[in-house]
Amino acid sequence: MRILHSISIPTALLSIAVMLSASPVAAQLYRYVDQNGKVHYTERPPAEQAGRAVDKLSNQGVLVKRQGPAPTAEQRAAEAEAKKKKAEEDAIQRVESRKNQTIVSAYASEQDLESARMGALNPVLEVIAQTEGSLANNAKRMEEIKPELDSYAGKVLPGKLRVTVKNLENEQVALQQLLEAKRAQEKAVNTRFDEDRRRYILGSKEAAAQQANRKSPAPTTANAATK
Repeated sequence: MRILHSISIPTALLSIAVMLSASPVAAQLYRYVDQNGKVHYTERPPAEQAGRAVDKLSNQGVLVKRQGPAPTAEQRAAEAEAKKKKAEEDAIQRVESRKNQTIVSAYASEQDLESARMGALNPVLEVIAQTEGSLANNAKRMEEIKPELDSYAGKVLPGKLRVTVKNLENEQVALQQLLEAKRAQEKAVNTRFDEDRRRYILGSKEAAAQQANRKSPAPTTANAATK
């Protein structure tokens, strides 16, 4: 490969003219600047100048195209990492889209979804209401025997009264545990259906977008006849 070092434009242009006139067939020229800031002209793309811009010149020395610098090893690694990340994100998106479409297929409408929610919630809400009622009755019963308990302050309770108090206390603990469990179940049901509703909305939008993309305008009979 013939290389001409140039430090002045007139000299460079003169050298280009000499190179062109010396070749039986008009040669393609390339221009680049090396790491020392010197301008070089060659007849072939300078493969050793990775990471540097190269100008493609016409036979008259006029700029035809500027080729961007070849990526460095670090840039290639970063690009590969970005492609890998994009592929992973696309894979996750496809999985999410399938989940969304599964929910769309499971319900006829958002109203249908909300009906299913209430169907799952109603038995739980009934138990919550019953448990709250039992707790209220238990508290009322404790309030009713309070005067009798006060009359034995500092004394040993009679066996029957002691058993009654113990049973009420145990029942209070059991009812409170049941109430907490059912409220947790209510929360879990709502969380599940909230997620289903979110996916239903997203899946419906995705399905609508896909349907719109599949539709393509077809020429009508009247339009086809006029062509």
